[in-house]
Amino acid sequence: MKNNFDYRYDINELAFHINEFAKEDQESILFNLGGVINHNLYWKSMNDTKREKAEGKLKDKIEKTFGSEENFWKLFKEEALKLKGSGYIF
Repeated sequence: MKNNFDYRYDINELAFHINEFAKEDQESILFNLGGVINHNLYWKSMNDTKREKAEGKLKDKIEKTFGSEENFWKLFKEEALKLKGSGYIF
């Protein structure tokens, strides 16, 4: 990366100012920014309870689209493993 990030923007503002950085640095900056945002979201959402089963309209949509919640999670994990930075796939 030619352009060292100088912290003039916080993580919530950086993407809105990406054009101020060298074109060849933008992809790397955005990839790393996404990682920071995803890590923050991940750790804030961690708790010691078990994952709850989907209910209501969400359950209906998952079952209609994927056949079952178990199949949804199977396919979700398969797709996640295909992506760079897959640990925090949405």
